[in-house]
Amino acid sequence: MIVESLSKIAVSILERDFGVLPKGYKESFTELYRKGAARPSVGTKMERLASLRNMLVHRYREVDYLTQIV
Repeated sequence: MIVESLSKIAVSILERDFGVLPKGYKESFTELYRKGAARPSVGTKMERLASLRNMLVHRYREVDYLTQIV
């Protein structure tokens, strides 16, 4: 739920300030730091959280894979 909330904030900033509408959670964080609205280190960590969220929610991969992204 935290990732979803942070993504909504990111999308609001991107739409309002840059006219950009990202397609997903991860892309919203990527665009946020590409546009200079967040530090790259923060954007990268948020991308990882979005990936983790997607794996947990959609069960894309086995849980062992989590050690590679966290």
